[in-house]
Amino acid sequence: MGWRWLLVLTTCASCLFKPQPSQVQDADPSGVTNLAFVSSRTYVLNMFANDASLADRACSDLAHQASPPHGGNFVAWLSMGRDAKSVIGNARGWVRSDGKPFADQLEDLIAGKIYYPLELDETGLNVTGSADVSVATGTRQDGTRIAGSDCTSGMVEFGTPDAGAPGWTEVGTLSCSSNLHLYCLQIDHAVPVAPTSGNERRVFVTDGTFGPSAGLSAADAICDTEKGTLSGTFRALLATDTAVAHARFNNAPTPWRRLDGVVVTSDWQTFTAPITVTPTQKYVSDLVYIGAPTADSLASGHTCASWTDPMALARTYLGISDRSSTDGFGSYSSNGSCTVLNHLYCVEQ
Repeated sequence: MGWRWLLVLTTCASCLFKPQPSQVQDADPSGVTNLAFVSSRTYVLNMFANDASLADRACSDLAHQASPPHGGNFVAWLSMGRDAKSVIGNARGWVRSDGKPFADQLEDLIAGKIYYPLELDETGLNVTGSADVSVATGTRQDGTRIAGSDCTSGMVEFGTPDAGAPGWTEVGTLSCSSNLHLYCLQIDHAVPVAPTSGNERRVFVTDGTFGPSAGLSAADAICDTEKGTLSGTFRALLATDTAVAHARFNNAPTPWRRLDGVVVTSDWQTFTAPITVTPTQKYVSDLVYIGAPTADSLASGHTCASWTDPMALARTYLGISDRSSTDGFGSYSSNGSCTVLNHLYCVEQ
């Protein structure tokens, strides 16, 4: 008799964990946006038994039990027995717990057009802190399942919440017995979202690349050329043997924003978003010369002789443009070669 009750309870639990169908329409007259967050809790994916709807229920439970609670239907950005994009429906317009826009449409997520990274949990707390945080996705940037990295073989693809695309969803693999966070997306509304622009100074990552033997003036010339019709003076964010990278700019309290309106920083020490946008409005993830582990530190002897010597034996520091942590601004790699071409960050004075 006991085993029969166990069977009934297990079956009913699976049914209850199925999310209700979204009532999303082409346009939501309420003007209400969808909430997106990274889970405050971690989960062992083996517990979900290859049923992503259990992760959907976990997301809904966190949202509904938050203080204040968030109503509505939530799904996990998780490809496990499905493609993550398949459960989004017609929903659009996701904002974080602080109201800042995360992404507008599924097509934008797939194209890498992410505004502010999904670092906040359902209560508004930033989960990244000083430790690396991994979020289970099983999902490529295009929203589809990665075969063999969806727990069918004991491993799952993960992303990092401080990243734009593709790093937010596709970084590497971890064991499905690991404790991992989830990305949770509400699917009840269809209201466009976008950053609001003010009088902030601008910053972009170059479409083209820089050879480190050409000197600072050549790096600045690339910035000046790529800015196109933008007004103002732009210089490359590069440290030298004697000066930190951000010392090349007027460090007034006016913040800097990307060309899509997303605010990046006001002090070059803390960052709210990565510098992923080029002057041609591409969202890119690529290596960027910095010359120090952070934008406000020195690493004398690791700047390719202040960007004049391609044969410098010492390695230099690189950032990666899809990260808003220090990885984006020099600490991604301390092993950058002075003989290759990499991108630049160009910053308005």
